[in-house]
Amino acid sequence: MRARYTYDKKENCIDILQIPYTTTIDAIIKRISDLVKEGKLKEISDFRDEIDVNGFKLTLDLRRNVDPNVLMQKL
Repeated sequence: MRARYTYDKKENCIDILQIPYTTTIDAIIKRISDLVKEGKLKEISDFRDEIDVNGFKLTLDLRRNVDPNVLMQKL
């Protein structure tokens, strides 16, 4: 099972809308944070949790000239 996401070309960000039910949001955020700090994910400039009454949304801001599909395969 994979996460569902959309790519916003105007904002140059990926919005992750659904995650596998066996995974927690905290685990994903911690893992992404660790990978960015280690320098293994240089494609991400910022990420934030935007959970509200409409549901789950994790936003990954991308650096310039990053292919979102390649990044999601990497994750």
